[in-house]
This record gives sequence, structure tokens and C-alpha cells, in this order.
Amino acid sequence: MKFIKVNLLRDRKSLLFLLALTIILSLVYLFIFDNKLFLGGDNAFYYILGQSLHNNWEYRNIHMPGHPLANHFPPGYSFLIALEMFFSKSVIWIKVCNGLWLYGSLILIYLIVRQFTSNKLFSIFCATLTMLNTQILKFSFIMMSEMSFLFFSLLTLLFVLKSDKKKNEFNRYLFLSIGSLIFSFYIRTQGVALLGGVAILYLLRKKWRSLFITVAGVCMGVIPWFLRGQSLGGNGYINQLILKKSI
Repeated sequence: MKFIKVNLLRDRKSLLFLLALTIILSLVYLFIFDNKLFLGGDNAFYYILGQSLHNNWEYRNIHMPGHPLANHFPPGYSFLIALEMFFSKSVIWIKVCNGLWLYGSLILIYLIVRQFTSNKLFSIFCATLTMLNTQILKFSFIMMSEMSFLFFSLLTLLFVLKSDKKKNEFNRYLFLSIGSLIFSFYIRTQGVALLGGVAILYLLRKKWRSLFITVAGVCMGVIPWFLRGQSLGGNGYINQLILKKSI
């Protein structure tokens, strides 16, 4: 399968899709958006940790006495919130940014499906169907990590597809995929499953160099967080992951 180069701004049908997607998602988002703080999850912790990073680039529980170092939640989504706070610290703005992560994810779905099917209309259909998924829409306006994790997971997949089509295994897309994969892990520790999928792909393709570089690169990228957690008594998410494997 030859890799298809898609220029959303020059390809007529792709440009029409992009415009239609922008209009439809905006209308749907305005209809479903809830500006109240979601009470069913860890969004308040994400906001607090994001504010800590934004204020002094330290990952601390600033709502606790003595501002102890934070260790439970991976810092990826809080880091994104810290960046978003350069524009506004409003909770509504942070919630809207999750809608933007969804918007970017839909574009990535379109590009990825194009690589597998070479069919523009089917790619548009898949992206549109995803946009109308109730669970995805729900997480698009609450201050949680799902939408950014979806975006960087899809970005990893797109980079892997581009790297896989290169004759030279040492290409920029290989290293971009590793970087995106590492950041996906730092958003949600379940991102480690991406490494397994990518490793199996390279194994089946017999791309031993890509396999070794990817596994080694991701391990080097996540070890600092693991060691930091161990020095603070162990990371909750990683301990849960190991517990589930042992069961």
C-alpha cells in the first residue's frame, strides 16, 4: 500500500470536508456544551496540577498543606492545561480546549482512514460517525484527559504509518512517533498499550531496527516518571497496572 499524501488545504474534497466538519462540530458542540464543573471525575485535580505547572513549573499538590510533590496523576494532561492557561485560566476555556482536541482527532481519523482505504467519502463518513458518538461528545466538554489522549494516540498511529512506508528506517516519522507515544503515556498510563501494538507491527514487518529504537526510546522516556514515583512511595496508576497484570 502506497502512502497517500493529503493536503487538506489544496485537495478540494478534503477542504470541503474540513469546512463542513468545522461548521457541524461547532453547532453540535454549542448544543451539548455544559459550562458547569463536572462532578464525576478527577478534573479538579487536573486543573490544580495544571495551575501548579503554570505558576512555577513544579508538579505539586498546591491545594494540600506544604504543597507536596504530586505523584498519582501522570503530568501530560496537566502540562497541556498549563499551556492553555497562557490564554486563559477560565475553566470554561479549558473545557473548550478539549473540544479542540476532538476537532484535531477527527481530522486525524480522516487522514488515517484515507491511508487504509484511499476512499475520501468513506474517510469522511468515519470521521463524521466518530464525531456523533455520544461518549466521545461527553468527554469533549469535561476537563478530563480522554480527548488529548485520543489525539496523541491517533497522531502516533499516523506517524507510524508514515514511518512504515519509508525505505529508510531511520526517518523523522519514526522519532516523531516515539515522541508522540511517550507523551500519550504521560497523559494516560494506558498508553503503554500503544507500544505493544507498534512493536507487533514492526515485528510482523521484520523491521528490527525500528522495533529496537521504538522500544528503547519509549522505555527511556518513561523511566524518569517511574523512578520519580518510586522515590515518592510508588505511583498509584502504575501500581494498579501491575496489579491487574498479576491478577
